[in-house]
Amino acid sequence: MVLHENSIGQVFLLPLNLRDFIPDNHICFFIEELVSRYDFGDLHSKYADTPGKKAYSRRMLARNILMGQIDGIKSGRKLEKAIHENVVYMYLSGMKKPKYRTLINFRNENEELMEEMLAITVRE
Repeated sequence: MVLHENSIGQVFLLPLNLRDFIPDNHICFFIEELVSRYDFGDLHSKYADTPGKKAYSRRMLARNILMGQIDGIKSGRKLEKAIHENVVYMYLSGMKKPKYRTLINFRNENEELMEEMLAITVRE
């Protein structure tokens, strides 16, 4: 019997596209398209040209929270863990790593928006 090579820790010559690891019919692509349709101008302008650390994209936060709601993830800490470990969440976050407080604060500040988007995912 021939064994596959143990390739853990293998370095790749070319960078990989995370999308290649996700099935074509995965719901994350619908979420990506849905969130891209919304106008986040007011939410983005709230953080533009303000002092302090750079704020995360409101679209990125919405995509991950919506995906978490669909997957039944209610805890901010579990959502943060998924963003660090799950390729779908890595894709939706663009490899950014927001902390659980950032995710929860966004969700709490935009409850109506998130409920509206979740309702659309159920209808469509």
